[in-house]
Amino acid sequence: MAFHKLIISGERVAIMHTKRAKDLRQGAQIFSILIEERPGDIWMVWEEIQLRGKGWVRRVKQGISGLSKIDSEAGKRIADFLSTTG
Repeated sequence: MAFHKLIISGERVAIMHTKRAKDLRQGAQIFSILIEERPGDIWMVWEEIQLRGKGWVRRVKQGISGLSKIDSEAGKRIADFLSTTG
């Protein structure tokens, strides 16, 4: 669900910027809990995303970039975590 929120935020059209920001904040909240309590789950899903191809990885990274614009600390935390797992 956390990755889904990052990916889907990038699929929203510009007119849906409020929903996009909500998706990103929800994704950040889910990641925050998973990083602390279930980091292995994030690793498994991140590995699966990487196996699906560059397009999937790009969409996740775009979501993190979007999150960084509204919450730089959360964006950095997620980016740092993913860079240590893959």
